[in-house]
Amino acid sequence: MKRIVFMVTVALVVALILVGGMASAQESEAVSVQVGPTAQAIAGGQTLLVTVEVACEPGFEVLEAHVSAQQEGATSSLAGIGSVVCDGKPHVHKVRVNALDGQFSRGTAFVSAFVLLLDPATQTTVQGQDARTVSVVGAR
Repeated sequence: MKRIVFMVTVALVVALILVGGMASAQESEAVSVQVGPTAQAIAGGQTLLVTVEVACEPGFEVLEAHVSAQQEGATSSLAGIGSVVCDGKPHVHKVRVNALDGQFSRGTAFVSAFVLLLDPATQTTVQGQDARTVSVVGAR
């Protein structure tokens, strides 16, 4: 059941990204998203602590900001990136990504971060995203 929920969640995220792209969401220099090179398995592998750096230009409103992770034997739910501030400066966020299925362990994991912004002046959206394989330290 958890695997089905995860697959539906992933399908919805992909659909949102694709539809958002068709509905004028554009990759933009107005937003930058970068996943850190390492993550830490905590809480007995139930949670992955991921570092994400987000920078966005002043005046934009955050519509979505989230992270997901996947590792052989573990999949996650979407975890929100809290308190994204658009002030033109990079801000580092520590995001707790909870396992829906399995446990995170040492090795590598695939982590994806996505931020969708609205320009209230033009009512257009811009997005930034990063996805990469990270080194997981911590739980065995």
